[in-house]
Amino acid sequence: MRRSIVTSVFVLVATACGRSAPATDSLPGLGPGAEQRFAVPGGRPLGVSVASAPPYVAMAWASDHPAGRDVYVAASADNGRSFRGPVRVSDPTAAPTAARSSLQVSFVPGAAAARTPRFAIHWTGDADRPSRRDVVIRRDGSPEPVVREAGVPDAAAARCDADGTVIWPGAPATPGGSADVEVNHRVADQACVADQVTSAIDPRGWVHVAWIGGAVGGAARHIFYAASSDGRWFGRAQVLDEDASGPPSQVQLTIDPNETVVTTWTSGEAPATRVIMRQLIPAHHGPAQLLPVTTLAADGASQQPALAAVRGGVLIAWLRTAADAPAIAFRRVGLDAICGPDAAPAAAGAAVATAAAPTLALGEELYATNGCATCHGVDGHGDGPVGQTLTPRPRDFRDGASFKAGGDESAIALTVAQGFNEGGAQMPAFNHLSEQERRSLALFVMSLRDQIADRTTP
Repeated sequence: MRRSIVTSVFVLVATACGRSAPATDSLPGLGPGAEQRFAVPGGRPLGVSVASAPPYVAMAWASDHPAGRDVYVAASADNGRSFRGPVRVSDPTAAPTAARSSLQVSFVPGAAAARTPRFAIHWTGDADRPSRRDVVIRRDGSPEPVVREAGVPDAAAARCDADGTVIWPGAPATPGGSADVEVNHRVADQACVADQVTSAIDPRGWVHVAWIGGAVGGAARHIFYAASSDGRWFGRAQVLDEDASGPPSQVQLTIDPNETVVTTWTSGEAPATRVIMRQLIPAHHGPAQLLPVTTLAADGASQQPALAAVRGGVLIAWLRTAADAPAIAFRRVGLDAICGPDAAPAAAGAAVATAAAPTLALGEELYATNGCATCHGVDGHGDGPVGQTLTPRPRDFRDGASFKAGGDESAIALTVAQGFNEGGAQMPAFNHLSEQERRSLALFVMSLRDQIADRTTP
């Protein structure tokens, strides 16, 4: 079934996906739900972080008050519908710093008490001393601090190098080789800003990265997004805030239960900040489908959002820094299911259609929609915007000898399906395409080569 989009809201509606609804009465309604708050009386919020293992959710925040700084946690056992707490998890010997980036809450996989999910809260204390406190969530949703479990590895995360390159710490392509993968391909106007990179891996193993960047030394900043199906090659970056009314900051990203990408960030500067959300539908080596931008808070005093997936959508929290009512604010945002090609199994005994014949017109369409021109160029010269940054350059279809695995329809279709990795040259596998689509793409590549040959023949 094809994906259908409802343009009046930012959600996707799919009522015949062949999936049963989760057994819970706490699914958020479609779109942003009502704003809720935890008050921070007599102080100011410093940072917030959210993590989930649905239906359990943990929300941690740091606050500054006359008696000092503290870290608190509140918890939910019903998909973020209601919270218990907060309880303080820091002590005077481990007060948090004012830096928002120092606070992080995460689910602890494989914890011993499977029926009482465990979350770890990390923060940086005085003298840059790292601190951690674990909590378990009881069946009634109440958080209980416990002794931490050691040996939990940190998850892989993208980073911003000093020269503005966004790096994903992938697996090395060759033994002893570098594991680092360039996400933004050193494109000049996409150089990242330090501490403004976020990433996530979805259940299929796809890597999704978002960052704030622009030209080095320039004032203009945008939010960029790129994805990889194998963690070794990232497609061309897309701008997420093309209609921004102010500079972006504090971008965050997560994967919702339907395996779409949800991003959130702060737009503008005090005293006119807004919390923004945008959902994306990833595409295999082609551009993601960007859904409309949604404003979650526009009171001028909301900033530094954090988010986590819940059943039926996401929960997004942020700081409300208004002097008269400082708080941790949050909304549950309902995102309906997406119908993918494997959403509903074929009925028993259904007829199986034979493969359709490949066509040149379909190949031309696939060349455009799967991002082939990003590397190979519109005319197949190997001069696409990303291709110009690669070493060695992508194959130039004018050079018949460059088809190292064969230049006929079957050979090219096989290369499209399996990818290519030889002599430092790499092309990802497009194994999501059907046999008809791969052969159609091969026909179009051959037509580019033949047209080039015709133009160069005296």
